[in-house]
Amino acid sequence: MQSSDRKAVVYNGRPPDHCCVDQALRIRPDGEWIVLFMTGGAGEPELANHIVLARSEDEGATWSAPEVVLQYDDRACLPSEIVVDGERLLAFVHTHD
Repeated sequence: MQSSDRKAVVYNGRPPDHCCVDQALRIRPDGEWIVLFMTGGAGEPELANHIVLARSEDEGATWSAPEVVLQYDDRACLPSEIVVDGERLLAFVHTHD
């Protein structure tokens, strides 16, 4: 039996953004893969923590650079869920200071 498991590095944290947690992979109706996750700072909790999104148009073989989805100056945020609703992506997030 062959395994269909694959491994790809979507994001490799670098200073000052070492942290990379709370990721969620979703597939959009057009076939695009997205990964939403938290990064920022060296760990958690830190006020620098923010949410980014990376995209893949080749089923995860390659990934875009992360795009900032949500970032505050005065508090951290992290994703709790992401839902594909037709063409929309609906992200549920938490914030904290």
